[in-house]
Amino acid sequence: MTALADLVRRFAALPKRAGGNDVKLTEWITAARAVDLPHLCSLTNGLEIDRAAVDAESPCHTTTAATKASTPAPRGP
Repeated sequence: MTALADLVRRFAALPKRAGGNDVKLTEWITAARAVDLPHLCSLTNGLEIDRAAVDAESPCHTTTAATKASTPAPRGP
């Protein structure tokens, strides 16, 4: 359980703006697979299958979400 808690904390920190998140994610995937918990293995497999999309949505690559959040919504007439 300690390993799971550590992995969850490390995964939660990944969306923060920081260079090298792609490397940190690769390290996290390796560590998660080493723990050999089925649900984590399923998550890591999904991340790897769609890795290009995962990396493209990383805050260090684009700021689309931040831009959308800071742009006011249009008001009705």
